[in-house]
Amino acid sequence: MKPLPNSVQNLTDPDPAPRTMPLPHSPPAWPVFRSFGPLAVRFPPVATFDDVLRSRRSIRSMRPAPLRTVANLLAYATCVTAELVGDPLGRTRRPTPSAGALHPVEIVLVHGGGPRLFRCEPGSGVLQLLAPADRRALGALSARVRSIVPEADGSLLVFLADASKTAAAYEHSLSLVWRDAGALLQTVHLSAAAFGLAFCPLGILGSEVASALFPDATMRAVGMAVVGRPVSR
Repeated sequence: MKPLPNSVQNLTDPDPAPRTMPLPHSPPAWPVFRSFGPLAVRFPPVATFDDVLRSRRSIRSMRPAPLRTVANLLAYATCVTAELVGDPLGRTRRPTPSAGALHPVEIVLVHGGGPRLFRCEPGSGVLQLLAPADRRALGALSARVRSIVPEADGSLLVFLADASKTAAAYEHSLSLVWRDAGALLQTVHLSAAAFGLAFCPLGILGSEVASALFPDATMRAVGMAVVGRPVSR
């Protein structure tokens, strides 16, 4: 019998475990060029949860949605609803679940032909225009997306994780980061369905955006999606 690859054989990674005392942690410094807002969040049309859950699907044909529409989606799905006052790791409650309420994963919106990079700051709802250190790789990323979903003419969502934040609270923490990324992707996907937007998760990570914004590797890319308006609308 042919042996399994090492990556498949290794099924005994240690479980994450809370640290007795959290490690010191400094939030990443986002390269903000300009800020707008805070956004006045609009809510989706009234629908039952069953309607949203059963209508959610990957839609690969789309046209661009306005920046305001996509920014509103991100604010609705990611912004803070409560915070633990005085907590050194900044634990918060948001629409998506997160290990230890840490929420180490944030979303960068890559919008327009430029393209321009934005972040919806979760605590304030302010839309931040970001200043990447190097834009050269962003064109290559757009080409990769077109090769995967050629009819998806929408905005890119790149999920970036501050893995050190989870590591400050947990030993063997990396699996929690990936779990959080998946939970956030599902929350945004369901929210897009509620707003009637087209949404398609991608099987690439978006490391080009992480490198452009954080050349020191402070943040790591953990997933991507594309969002826009269905072509029928």
